[in-house]
Amino acid sequence: MTKRRRSWRSKKEVANIFFSICPLIVAHPSLPTFFFRYNDPKTASMGSSLKFMLIAEGEAQIYPRLAPTMEWDTAAAQVVVEQAGGKVVQFESREPVIYNKPDLLNPFFLCYGNQTD
Repeated sequence: MTKRRRSWRSKKEVANIFFSICPLIVAHPSLPTFFFRYNDPKTASMGSSLKFMLIAEGEAQIYPRLAPTMEWDTAAAQVVVEQAGGKVVQFESREPVIYNKPDLLNPFFLCYGNQTD
């Protein structure tokens, strides 16, 4: 059985946005601009690893994480997303999230699925 993947860029009107509620999200200056790109975004509250898996499966399009996480919270899930054709990039710079830094705290990031399907 072939899984149908969706591109969040071509499905803006039904884009699923996943994030965890945190005071840092409300205070982040880029958040309003980011969410205005979507018509009627859907949100869900669940663990980060589950959100990564939904992205990898093509069931969700994008996961902005604007709250603290540590490397051990995201490293394995990032591999799964990337093997499925997605990306995990820093929110501000859009550079790849890197690991094995002296400070194990992750930057805010975006996780998104395969954009070619």
